[in-house]
Amino acid sequence: MWVKKRKRKCTQELNQKLLKSDEEIDNEEYGEALSLAQAYNLDSDLVYQRQWRKSPVSIASIQDYLSKIRKRSWVLHECVERVPENVDAAKELLQYGLKGTDLEALIAIGLNEDGGRFIMPGDVDLDDLPYEDLLSDDEELGMKKEKEKIKRQELLVKVDFSRLTLEQKELCRSRLKLLSYLDRLATYEEILGGPHSAEQKYDADFFKKFRSQNIVLSARNYARESNVQALNILFTYHGEELLQHRLAILYNFPETTSPHEYAVLLPEACMDERGELALIPWDEQRHREMDWCEAEECRAVLDQNLFDVDGFLYEDAPDLQRFRTATPSIELLTDWYRSRAQDIDSCSRQ
Repeated sequence: MWVKKRKRKCTQELNQKLLKSDEEIDNEEYGEALSLAQAYNLDSDLVYQRQWRKSPVSIASIQDYLSKIRKRSWVLHECVERVPENVDAAKELLQYGLKGTDLEALIAIGLNEDGGRFIMPGDVDLDDLPYEDLLSDDEELGMKKEKEKIKRQELLVKVDFSRLTLEQKELCRSRLKLLSYLDRLATYEEILGGPHSAEQKYDADFFKKFRSQNIVLSARNYARESNVQALNILFTYHGEELLQHRLAILYNFPETTSPHEYAVLLPEACMDERGELALIPWDEQRHREMDWCEAEECRAVLDQNLFDVDGFLYEDAPDLQRFRTATPSIELLTDWYRSRAQDIDSCSRQ
C-alpha cells in the first residue's frame, strides 16, 4: 500500500514538473523529472516528449529525445506531421520514421510482440543501442545492400498481406506517407538546384504545402508560371502520375511565353526501326527503388480512398481530354501542335 501511494505521489510530482511552461522549466528540472521516472518505473516518455517539442529538429534532438520515446503512435505522428526548418533535418526525421515502419515492426505487431513500441530494424531495443549506432554512411549501405535484400525477402515471406490487422494497416499507411514526403523532398531539392543549394534556399512553409499538394496541381501551377526547370523535374521524377497529362499541362503555359522557352518539354518524334515516325518517350527516373509497401499486394488491402485528382485539369477545357495519354500517336501529336499553334496565334491577334 505504501509503495502504491508513493508511486502515485511521484507520478503527480512528475506531471507537475512537466506542466510548467517552457519559460519556467529548465534542463536541471528535466533531469530531476527523468530521475524520478526511472527510479519509480514511471513513463519517461513524458519527459522526452516535452524536450523534443521544445527543441528544433536536428540529428542531435532525434538522438537525444525522439529516439528515447517508446510510444510508436506518438513518434510516427511527429515524423509525419512535423516539418523541420532545414532540409537536412527534414530528411533525417522522415528517414527515422521509415526505420520504425519497416517489416520488423509490421511482423512484431502481427505477433502482438510490439507493446505499442516504436521498433527499429532488427527488432532492436532502443534502450540497449544508441541511436547513432543505427546510422550508416553511403558506403556501408552499398556493401549491405545485397544482404538486406535477402533478409527483406525472408521477412516478406512471413507477412500475409490479406490478413493484416488494423494496426498493421495503419503502419503501412504511415510508411507510404513518409516515402511520399521523402520523394517530394528529393524533388524539391532538385528544383532548388541540388542538395548544396537546397541548404540555403529551403523554405519549410513552402515544403509543408508542396509535400502534400496534388502533384498534377503542382505541375499545372509551374506551367502557368512558365517554370520550365521545375516542370522538367516533375515530369522526370513523377512521370507515372503526370505524363498522361503532359499535353494538357503544357497547354497551361501562357500564350505569351515563347514555345522556344519550353521546347525541352515539348513532345518529339523520330524514325523507329520500321522507318515510321514514333514518339520519343520521356526519360523517367526514380529517387529510389520501389518499397515493399508500394507493391500492389500491400496497397490493395489498405482501403485508401481513391478520388479524382486530375479532373480539374479538364474542367475548363474538356476538349483537352482527347490528349489524355502518356503515349500519343503521331496523328494526335499533330492535332495537339495544330490546336496549340492556333491558340497562340489567336492570342497574338488580340
